[in-house]
Parts: sequence; C-alpha cells; structure tokens
Amino acid sequence: MGKPAWMTGIGAVVVVAVIVGAAIWRYQFLANNPCIASPSAVVFAPPFQKNEGFAYVAPMPGLQDKSDSSDAPARSPIILCEGDRLLGPSHSVHDDIRTLGNGRYSHWTNYLLFSTSDNSDPNINNRKYTTHIFNATQ
Repeated sequence: MGKPAWMTGIGAVVVVAVIVGAAIWRYQFLANNPCIASPSAVVFAPPFQKNEGFAYVAPMPGLQDKSDSSDAPARSPIILCEGDRLLGPSHSVHDDIRTLGNGRYSHWTNYLLFSTSDNSDPNINNRKYTTHIFNATQ
C-alpha cells in the first residue's frame, strides 16, 4: 500500500529544507573562513625543520615587527591554516606546541613554530599550509 499524500509532501519539504540548510551553511563557511580565497595567503612548502616533540619551524622573514615577543605576546596578526581549516590557538606557549601540538602555533621573530592538527609530520602528510595576515576589518 502506498504512503498517504501528506507523508510524501512532508518528505519533500524535509529534503528541500536540508538542501537549503546545507547551501546556507556552505555560504557562511566560505564567507567567514579566512582560510578560503584570502588575497594575503602565503603558502608554506616543505621541507619544514623539525624542532622538538610535535613542533616544526617555517621561516617568516620580514615580519619581525609584527611577531609576538616577550613584551607583546599576542601581537602577531598571522593566522595559520591547514587546507581550509584554521589552526590554533595562536600565540601558544612554545612548550605547549612541542608537547601538546594539535594545531598550536606561534609567530616569533622571523619564524613560525607550529604543529599540525593531528600531530603528523607536515613534511609527509600531503597537506597545504598557508599563513594569512588577519585584519579585523576584513
């Protein structure tokens, strides 16, 4: 026996609602994700220097005036992305990057000390790493 007409109508409404909801989520994700299509993106390519524990080093020459320091431990406007995923927390304590990892990073003087989202080796995990200069007015 077939389904009553009202059940078929509800099913169609649910399908449309799911499709519209997914489209809205995707638009908001793309519009609000600083890792997607940023004009300030700088791609980092391996090899990355192994530091200690889960930490790796990527050079960042020319940005020392914007880096974190002892006097300004949260000054850096740099954000780090692994593909389209924003890593962090930024401005992490270096020992936490080394021992805990999981995407923590710090822009310090002329380098970026970072860990991957899953503590894998960024030299062989086939992921793209980019930095972006975060601007609160973007």
